[in-house]
Amino acid sequence: MVVHDNARRYQPTPNGHYESWFVRANHPTDGRAVWLKATILHRLDGTAVAEAWCAVFKEGERPRALKTTVDFVDARFGTRDPTVEIGACRFDFGVASAGRSVGAGGCSGELAGDDTTLKWDLSWRPADGLLGQPLHLFPTRRMIDGFFPRNKLVTPAPVLLVAGTLVISDETIELDGWLGMQGHNWGREHAFAYAWGHVTFADAAGQPVCVAEGFSGRIKLAGRTTPHLSALVVRRGDRELRFDRLVDLWAQDAHVGDMAWRLRLRGRDGEASIEMRARPGEVVCLGYENPDKSMAYCLNSKLSSCELRVNPTGEDGFVCRTENLAALEILTRVADRRYPVAA
Repeated sequence: MVVHDNARRYQPTPNGHYESWFVRANHPTDGRAVWLKATILHRLDGTAVAEAWCAVFKEGERPRALKTTVDFVDARFGTRDPTVEIGACRFDFGVASAGRSVGAGGCSGELAGDDTTLKWDLSWRPADGLLGQPLHLFPTRRMIDGFFPRNKLVTPAPVLLVAGTLVISDETIELDGWLGMQGHNWGREHAFAYAWGHVTFADAAGQPVCVAEGFSGRIKLAGRTTPHLSALVVRRGDRELRFDRLVDLWAQDAHVGDMAWRLRLRGRDGEASIEMRARPGEVVCLGYENPDKSMAYCLNSKLSSCELRVNPTGEDGFVCRTENLAALEILTRVADRRYPVAA
């Protein structure tokens, strides 16, 4: 039986579990973005909670982020249909599997903080062609359900076209043709440390023409921390280029710096490099609790710059650039005092 990419993996377990479904959308030119997430956390002490998150980004401003937490029994996570309800927040994720788009989806909700209220009502559909088809960074689907790696990531919709309304306190923003994506991840605990990036490049009319997603992560094995293990997938038109030999350290060069990630890879499809940078004033820190109640800290930007260079085997190379359409997340186990935990 093939399990679709948005299917819930969580079952009550004494080993602990986290699981998240997330959506982000960027205005194609104006330096605005929104990020939404639904999360399950099953702690080692047997308690389980559900969380709904929202963060909004605007060029030149500090992001605003809110979340709500409820007992898992008071939330709804469909086991067959990808529908989530957490308090006043509802998410309708589509069914996605290899070669099949997720179809239309949407989300709505409201979160209130001390000085900010965030309210949204969004709908989306996948981009046409290969750009909208489910994407997997691992070299084989067996790794998604197998033991290694322990942290799983799939992208049911790498490029979405998003519409709707976003209200930030007294400001109402109409979304029309925003460029988005939807992801899903899970595991027994968050990875030890990683940089993850996703970018959709648009043409002059704001239409998606290329998408790239990748990561560089360090994990714990037998009490030791591995070097960076990296992967990158690029889609342009109807062509997919994969650089996914995770443990081939000779074929990759990764550097994770101060809100910057640089990766160079070689593989059977050629050579590629990607570099993302976030402006410090546009970064929000999110606190991710592990099942053992330790904390990981995600430095999150949805307005990063990106330069992608690809030299495919036997084909002409190409370069794509954007100043503010890239999502960059850097996870650490040590809090950065420059970025107070916002949610």
